[in-house]
Amino acid sequence: MVKVMMLVSMAAETWSLVPGNVTEVTEEVATSWINAGLAKSYEQQEVKVVEIKPEKNDSAIEINLEKNEIDILEGLNHVGGGWYLLPNGEKVQGKEEALAELAKLGEE
Repeated sequence: MVKVMMLVSMAAETWSLVPGNVTEVTEEVATSWINAGLAKSYEQQEVKVVEIKPEKNDSAIEINLEKNEIDILEGLNHVGGGWYLLPNGEKVQGKEEALAELAKLGEE
């Protein structure tokens, strides 16, 4: 038996498959579906799970999966929609603006 991921919808009387479904079929059926462009070979990907616990509640965490980077922005609390809460309670929109304001607060 071989696992394939469906690229199109397909249905019979007792089952149905939609794009993205992974199903196990015989090697002959898998080859036929792949050659017809109905499915592609499926290899299970290893998923990395990372648990992040900031030391303080006033830190924003940014994760960039494409670059495999994690940034912890100390002193900023990301409250959603691009808004950040500074330690003095002021809300600022935009990461760069928030970092600049945070730097100003540190100079005072």
